[in-house]
Amino acid sequence: MAATVCDAEQAWCVLVDTSQRTNTEVCTVVEMVVASTADGRSAQPLTAQLRQSLSRIRAKA
Repeated sequence: MAATVCDAEQAWCVLVDTSQRTNTEVCTVVEMVVASTADGRSAQPLTAQLRQSLSRIRAKA
């Protein structure tokens, strides 16, 4: 979320949307994103879905 400009509400919506579309618990999605920032790698394999979710959320706004 820090890599793209979005507010807290949009970030939460992206996490929830990604969770629902990948059938992954929100806490697991969050853990993957946080771990990826710690080691500099992308949140594989969720990167594409995170981007798609962000695009959907921004389109609704």
